[in-house]
Formats: sequence, structure tokens, C-alpha cells
Amino acid sequence: MGENDLKKRLTLLVQILSPFPGLFILFLIWRYGVQIPVIDQWDLVPMFLQNHHGELTLHDLLSQANESRLFFPKLLFLALAQWTDWNQKAEMLCSWALVTATAGLIWKLQSRRKPYNTLRSTCQFLLVNLILFSPVGRQNWLWGIQLIVFVPLACLCFNLVVLDSHHRVWTKLLLICLSSTVSTFSYANGMLVWGITAPAYLWHNRPALEKQPFRAIFLLMFMTFNVWLYFHDYVKPPYHPSFSAALFHPLEALQYFFAFTGLLFSAGLKSSAILTGVVIFSLWVMVGVMVAADRRNRSIIKTALPWLAIGILGLSSAVITTLGRVGFGVNQALSSRYAAFGAPVFIGLIYLVPIMLERLHQYSPSTDNRPWLNRILSVMFIMFILVHISSARSFLPGFRQNWQDRLKSKALITFSGVFPNIDAFRYVYPHPINSRAKELDAIGYWHPKMAVSRDITPWAAPGGPYPERGALLVAQPVNARQILCIGWTRLQQGPRAADTVLLTYRLKGMPAEEIVAVVEHADLPPAAILPPMAILPPSFLPVPYTEMRGFRALILPMNGAELRAWAFDAITGKAYLLPNAKEN
Repeated sequence: MGENDLKKRLTLLVQILSPFPGLFILFLIWRYGVQIPVIDQWDLVPMFLQNHHGELTLHDLLSQANESRLFFPKLLFLALAQWTDWNQKAEMLCSWALVTATAGLIWKLQSRRKPYNTLRSTCQFLLVNLILFSPVGRQNWLWGIQLIVFVPLACLCFNLVVLDSHHRVWTKLLLICLSSTVSTFSYANGMLVWGITAPAYLWHNRPALEKQPFRAIFLLMFMTFNVWLYFHDYVKPPYHPSFSAALFHPLEALQYFFAFTGLLFSAGLKSSAILTGVVIFSLWVMVGVMVAADRRNRSIIKTALPWLAIGILGLSSAVITTLGRVGFGVNQALSSRYAAFGAPVFIGLIYLVPIMLERLHQYSPSTDNRPWLNRILSVMFIMFILVHISSARSFLPGFRQNWQDRLKSKALITFSGVFPNIDAFRYVYPHPINSRAKELDAIGYWHPKMAVSRDITPWAAPGGPYPERGALLVAQPVNARQILCIGWTRLQQGPRAADTVLLTYRLKGMPAEEIVAVVEHADLPPAAILPPMAILPPSFLPVPYTEMRGFRALILPMNGAELRAWAFDAITGKAYLLPNAKEN
């Protein structure tokens, strides 16, 4: 097999692998996405209520959310809520679609500079997909409102493609202004797109603008209006740290900046993130030196411009976030939702490092060092893949944990109307907000519907009991006023423990069966229920011991009533009757 044939086969292999990072994230969204609002999404409930009652205004859409004005995302959220009864999975899928579109725009930028079918180009695009669709950004993929963090990069890439196009100057100008406006009013750092795109537009169209400078004036006026509208009536969130914290604690600020920048390759470790950030920043310093040396070489600058712009977006976001968040502590930089901000920093280097090495090759006195250059790039490619896989693997268990935690909250919130004292919101909001859950339920945006009575009948799955789903092992008095209930559960999807356990009393001759308790912690380790399990025959334990999760609860006694336990599944909205070990 010749060298050319080997390259063709490797190129084909890499092209086949390129879509897999995106498809893997799509699978994770579909598998672990949960239809429940999380943190900032609960703050959208008043908007949905206003829209439902026909009271929503333009001022409401432009209103401030933390540091951002989410005008365009709010329009999308309203449309999706109307179509899906606010299924947050639709927002997660839109995030995936937006990142897929961003990957397509980067491919477009790349293909205009170097043919896509070369081995180097295909490898670069594979690395881009690994960065864009990294599992490290777990919170972004499983939190619908995080669609907003993907908008600035998508808009910037769109602007760069427009600049590279053959459209008329005015057409380019209008498209860039519209795209930058969408970015500004989608997320706080979206305003950076104006600051990056405007100089790029002026550089690209300098000859035409020298003859007709009013186009540049129009661009600057449009940008100024955007900034004015954004900061009109702007109020800094009172619970956010002051920007001066970075000045008074410069060492912490540097650590935060490097950890923020290196998060994607850190495996969640602060030391690894800081070290990676230092390496990445050093590479950008070398790139900056190269660009400064070749600033008069229009061909080199034109080739490097898109990747410089993308990288500057990431570095600028890192600086702004450091100034605004370092007061929360360096560990806050390791939050997985910040992975999307670091992605542009790496994407820029994926294309700029080879350009820099080629320039060094041109300056080298040796004429036979192309193999040396290819070997360096090959080693860097392999190291990139290995380190990325190692880092991504450390974040994968979090997908399942998020899924389980949010299903627990969904189950508890469903019954919070009739059991208002349970801690239902601990995984989805800092404090209880039962009223907003009821408001969502009233307009049909909560699924399944919230409980309005303690009757188990609407929730009971037909048939039963279901021994493969768990058992009530112990129900014995501990004193005159309390009964201790101990049991285990295991649902079918996952497998996972019940999202909650419902305890009921059934009176003989009475058709209704009343829920008397909703167990908040139904996922205790097996050791917590080991003593009562030890006395059971093996035939009563139909699943492996390691797959069981225990529950404990203290309830009030009721004379003449039969105590029963039900495993509740928040996905199906059904409660499955568990057998009573005492009866077997």
C-alpha cells in the first residue's frame, strides 16, 4: 500500500468518525434529559403565565435576567413551550442543533482555506467536533436554558462566513448587524461579537470603505444603539461579586482565568485545569507574536483571521467571567457549564498552531523538514484525543446522576401540593417555590399533573404487586406514635431506584386508599437495609443485591389499616405496588 493510499484511507476513517461526538451527545440528551425546569428556568414561569393570559409585553421580553437580556431566546422558549407544553428536552435538542450548525459554519470557514478532503483538514474538523460536543459541558446539554451560551459562537461563525462570502458589501453589513444583534440580546457575552466582527469587517472591506465611509459609520451607529439599548435601565445583580475582587486578589484571578480556560482538559481537577490553562495561554502568546510579525502579510492574516476571531471570543469571555465571578472562588471556574466558553480558545488553536508551525518551517534553513512538521502535528493530534477522552470520561457519570436527581425532584414536586413540607426542590432550585410549580400545572406545563388529593387510585399501576420493583421489608412500631418502615426499590429504566416511595393505608371495606407519606430519600445504599434483608429467603430477592436501593420512613400508626408501599416512577407517572415481606 502506497503512502497516498494510506492517507486516503485514514482520511476516510476520520471523516466517518467526525459525526460521532455529536451523535453521542444527542444520545446522552435523549437518554438523560428530564422534563423539569432547573434553576434559572423557574424564573421564566411568570413569562409563560403572562403569555397564557395575553399580558406579555415587549418590555417583559427585553427585561434583564442576571446580566443578560434574553430577548431572542425567550421568543424561542415561548414557541417551544406552545408546541411541546414546555418539554425542556426540546430546548436541549435546540442547543444540540445550534452547536451542529456552528460546526457546519466552521467547516465552511475551513473548506474555503484548505480542501476538506485532506488528512489534516479532516483531523482538524474531528478535533473541532470533540471540543464542541464535549461531555465536559454536561450542564449545558441537560439544562435547556443553556442554549443561550452557544449563541455567541454561532453568531460569530456566521459573521465570519458572511465576511468570506461573495455577497455585496451592503448585504454583508446587514447580515452581520442582524446576527450581532441576536448575539447581544441572547447572552451577556454576546456583545463581544460586535467588538470582534466590526474590526474584521473594516479590515475585509477597507478599499470599499475608503470610498464610501458611511457604511462604516452605519455599522458603528448600529453597534452603539445595541449597546445603549442593552444597558438602558441595566442593574447589576446585587448577589454577584464586585469586579474589584480581581484587583484585590490578583493571584486568585489568574488561577480562575487559567482554570476557566483549561476546564475542557482538566478531568474536573483544579490543578489540571490551571496547568492546561497556562499551556493554552502560552500557545496563544506565541500565536500573537507570529501575527504581530506577519501583520503586513495580508495573505497570512486573511488565512488566520477567522481562527483569531474565534479564539479572541473565548479569551475575552474568560477575562470577563474572571472579573465578574472570581469573588465566588477559584473552584467555581470548574463548573461544567463554563465548558462552552473555553471551546473557542481551543478551536482557534486547532487551526492556528499548524499555521504557526508552517511559518517556522518557512523560516528554517533546512529544506527537508516537512516530515518533522508532520510528526509534530501527528503527536499533538494523538495527545489531544487521549487527554480529551480521559477528561470527558470523568464527566460521564454526572449525566446519570443529574438524571436521577432531577427525576427525584420531579416526583416530589408532583406531590408537593398535598405534602407541602417535603424538600421537593433541592436538586432544581435553591429554595422551595411550590407556587410556581402549581402555576405551571395550572397552564398544562407540568407532566404528569400534580396531585390534588391523597388518593393513590389515579397513580396506581394496574395489577401488582411487582416483586421485581422492590419490597416493603419491615413495618414495626418503635413507640406508641411511630411506625418504622424499611424496604428497597428498583425500577426498570437504568436500572434505578424509585424516584420516591409512597406509603398508604388501606381500610377494609373502604374503596379509597390514602397516601400518608412521601419518602424523600428512596435511594439509600443497600447496607442501610441489610439487617432486614438478611432474614429473607433468596426467592424474595429477584434482583442482584448491588442493584437495590433502600428507603426508611417513620409514619403515624392507624388502627385496623393495612400499610402498603408503592414505588413511584416520575417518567411514567405510575406507582407500582410493592409486596410486603411479612406476608411471604
